[in-house]
Amino acid sequence: MDTTVFKKGEPIAQEGHFTYYVYRILEGEAQLLKNINGREVPILKLGKGAVIGKLSCLEEKRRLASTIAITDVKAEVISKEEFIKTLNELPTEIHSSMRELAFLLSGLSSVVGQLIYYRNSMEGKDLSTLSLKSVSGQLDKAPESIKMVYKSLIDDIINNYAKCGETLNEILRKLDGLKEGI
Repeated sequence: MDTTVFKKGEPIAQEGHFTYYVYRILEGEAQLLKNINGREVPILKLGKGAVIGKLSCLEEKRRLASTIAITDVKAEVISKEEFIKTLNELPTEIHSSMRELAFLLSGLSSVVGQLIYYRNSMEGKDLSTLSLKSVSGQLDKAPESIKMVYKSLIDDIINNYAKCGETLNEILRKLDGLKEGI
């Protein structure tokens, strides 16, 4: 088994770059980061057993996120060629299932990145200034159609975030059954 060490603060993988290696964390912690609207958004902390680079290998795409060591990280190194060769030796059903899971995870990762970005952009903002109560004096003078649109914007934001929560819970219930038997 080939291993390498990434020092604290050192990049392990760079979003948008091609994958040449897959890394399995043996010791230490890393931070998964996604570039959203020009900002590096922390998505997930990775620890022992986490595999970095699996999606880009399975989907044969550029890396979907960056990873940086937040402590010294010792990792097993698997070349992309070795990873693909081993994958191709598996039964077709397993290979196809892994690719489908990778597809689902890459889409979900983008959604999570966006949600975290929006949550972070709300931090430190006084959202009460956006409430109907805070603008009621000025909104009273506005036409009824504008009042309805203002309320509708707020309702739609609330409903969309609620739908995200419901959808994520539904996905979690479905995916939880996949772990059985592993």
